[in-house]
Amino acid sequence: MSPRIALVAPSIEILGGQTIQAQALLTHLREQGRPVDFLRIDPAFPWGLGWIRRLPYARTALNQALYIPSLLRLRKANVVQVFSASYWSFLLAVAPAMAAARILGKRVILNYHSGEADDHLARWGLPRPSPGCGSPMRSWCRPSTCGRSSPVTATGRGSYQTW
Repeated sequence: MSPRIALVAPSIEILGGQTIQAQALLTHLREQGRPVDFLRIDPAFPWGLGWIRRLPYARTALNQALYIPSLLRLRKANVVQVFSASYWSFLLAVAPAMAAARILGKRVILNYHSGEADDHLARWGLPRPSPGCGSPMRSWCRPSTCGRSSPVTATGRGSYQTW
């Protein structure tokens, strides 16, 4: 039996590279008959509250209030692939998904899209380990990216490296 996969990414309402890649992967996995769930980082707002999307801080508060509880859906998955950007997007969308997956004992694939990992870690005061130590995120998110999970990053067209 195939492992159940959960993809955590922006919905088609936030059109961009992560969305396009997540939708392509979702389609491909489903065409192969793989059990896969899509968990959007931007949940639909309840009827009548759509206008809040125009108010920056209120939008974030309501989005988080809907998104965080939706992470309980990850308990059905065996593997969780989280699509990630950097900076505040990482903190608001990725960190909660990775923490929830870790608490639920799931394996995590971090699909980091921004290409700004070094700058992101440096600006947030997050130290990089010496070469050969493993993940550059090990020192601050060890519970979520290390241990049973193996962070992978794109190194060029079609090639990947494990941190």
